[in-house]
Amino acid sequence: MKTAFALTVLLALPATAVPAETTEIGTWSVTYGIKITTTLYREDGQPYMRQRFDDGSRLVERLTKRGDRYYLPGGEWFVITKSGNLNLYDSDGLIWSARPVR
Repeated sequence: MKTAFALTVLLALPATAVPAETTEIGTWSVTYGIKITTTLYREDGQPYMRQRFDDGSRLVERLTKRGDRYYLPGGEWFVITKSGNLNLYDSDGLIWSARPVR
């Protein structure tokens, strides 16, 4: 009975369903008008950013890594500092610095 159930579940999965390999780089928190929790992670080798805001909204962006910088599509970038903080920059300079939460 258990074998038949497992076989049924396996057959129900699409042939192209391959679990993504996800590795968390880190999670940081900052209050910048609203509390922002930012997680950087890699999915199948590609860096991403996920942000959760106190109002319940969320944002996920694919990043581009160049050297020690993780670039957002809009041109801003993140740097993980030697002390472990996550800094967000734009062309005018530092926007905010977030502290690690884990």
